[in-house]
Amino acid sequence: MTKAPFSHALVTGASSGIGESIAHKLGKAGVGMVLVARRKDRLEAIAAQYPNVEVLAADLTTDAGLGAVLERLRDTTRPVIDLVVNNAGFGTSGPFVAADPERLSREIALNITA
Repeated sequence: MTKAPFSHALVTGASSGIGESIAHKLGKAGVGMVLVARRKDRLEAIAAQYPNVEVLAADLTTDAGLGAVLERLRDTTRPVIDLVVNNAGFGTSGPFVAADPERLSREIALNITA
């Protein structure tokens, strides 16, 4: 595999699906990572497979979760993040009139705001 043009990536939604696949691809390429998702145990299982990986359990639909990610990005004592994979997201299906307004708010917060 060719050397990546970046050294450290932050991957949101890294605990499953596309985010997990991207994390594995980056890890195999030797890229240092900060893995972000709500499920810490799943992030730790991925992180254990590669060197130079940080786990950041955070709910990006909350101010606290977003704040934790921003704090890490601004931390000059740690490696600089030079790639962000903003992958976290989820969807709602079914008739719109039957949708739970709170769930829709969380969906918008994650898919658009975060």
